[in-house]
Amino acid sequence: MRFKYISSLATLGVMAIATTSAMAESGVSNSVNFVCIKENGTSVTVSQSNGESKPVFHWQGNLLASSGANATELCNDVAIRLNEYVAANYTAESDNSAQNFNFSFRADEQLGLPTICATNDSTTGCEAVLFTLSPTDNPVKTASNLLTEILDKDLQSNKVSSQSSERGVQSISYSISILDLIFGPKYLK
Repeated sequence: MRFKYISSLATLGVMAIATTSAMAESGVSNSVNFVCIKENGTSVTVSQSNGESKPVFHWQGNLLASSGANATELCNDVAIRLNEYVAANYTAESDNSAQNFNFSFRADEQLGLPTICATNDSTTGCEAVLFTLSPTDNPVKTASNLLTEILDKDLQSNKVSSQSSERGVQSISYSISILDLIFGPKYLK
């Protein structure tokens, strides 16, 4: 009886280790985590993987300050929303080709508010609202300027301009690879 109990426990332990290893190798969401840290007094949303942190958003700048937004709250909220977005869209069940690891941070307008979101389509739509700001006269322009101001410069190499719903205003987005957030910008080079 005791042998069966020990044998069952050993089998369960081996299965748990094998399952964890398989999940870690196949699912991006198991490899990257977003958190808010303080760096030289500035709140920074970073991606963390394999003990390394890579900056995503630096919560400072004139537009952010003039909006009256709380940088630390935004930093924490955006980290949570990015974790949810990645967990929902980049799992072991998704097609693991490199192109499917691309997504964009997009400046947009929703209900008249400047909005920054994450999306798989850099030219239309907003799959996950990361945050909104107070109303302005030109919400898309405000969101575009803010996104450029706070997004880490290493993540701004793939800028995409598109027509917004706001008449005559170009919305911008920055297409990045989730793998850049794990391994660093331009991991393929």
